[in-house]
Amino acid sequence: MTETLLPEIKDPDARRAIVDTVFALFARWHLHEINQVQLLGVSSVSELKQYNFPTDEGPVLTRIGNLLAIDRALGKYFPYQPTARDLWVTVAKDELDGETPLAIMLAQGSEGISRVRQLAESLLEKEI
Repeated sequence: MTETLLPEIKDPDARRAIVDTVFALFARWHLHEINQVQLLGVSSVSELKQYNFPTDEGPVLTRIGNLLAIDRALGKYFPYQPTARDLWVTVAKDELDGETPLAIMLAQGSEGISRVRQLAESLLEKEI
């Protein structure tokens, strides 16, 4: 699994695009704001939506990078099935002991997001 480089991005316009992209992903996943807060590890998403990053933004950008990597892997796995791609996080997986990827990410934070990213990326390896 490649490490995300998003924490290294300092350009305000690039960060704005990153935030817009992750909130578009959350909309496709139909996530309530409470779940968005948990996934990002922030106290409020309203500040992020206004492009005000927390003082210690590295962990937030790392989480965003991993969430976008999950979406990228799913987009490659389901290139012609956008509904299947977007529902994947809400369907229980044997590899996660019958839990949904979303439940793992919410319960385990950064570790859970990384675990789900590994699972999503492993789908591509099975296709080869």
